[in-house]
Amino acid sequence: MAVNVDPIYTLTPNIGFAVPVLVGAVSDGSGVISGGTVTLYVAFSAGANGSYLRESRIKVGSTTGVTGPTSATNMRFYLSTTNTGSPTTANSHPIAELALPALTGSLSAPTPDFVVPWGFAIPTGMYLLVNIGVAQIANTVWQVTTIGGDY
Repeated sequence: MAVNVDPIYTLTPNIGFAVPVLVGAVSDGSGVISGGTVTLYVAFSAGANGSYLRESRIKVGSTTGVTGPTSATNMRFYLSTTNTGSPTTANSHPIAELALPALTGSLSAPTPDFVVPWGFAIPTGMYLLVNIGVAQIANTVWQVTTIGGDY
């Protein structure tokens, strides 16, 4: 297989999506991805030869067309070697935390963009997980779009 030389460019875009709904009770990277009450959500999965994480963009959204108000919360990001079951502190590690404010959106006025810049590569078999600290009101969600590329 040919190896990229410096600078390293990705070959294929990779974009991940997550909508953390249920609250993560702890902030150490442990929780449940599948097979129970989900508290961690997969926001990005590395490709077969590893991936470059550029950024995660967070927007408030609505399941009914009317946005907000939201509840202020912390959004936490973790790097993990598992994307199913129940990660533990042995395989999931906190990497960033973002304070999201209470805000009210509308269909006629934009809501702010929140961006977490990453700017680093992750190996194959690595995942970016996300959770929130406070439940949102009915019909309001935080949407996470993670932008990167596969090598």
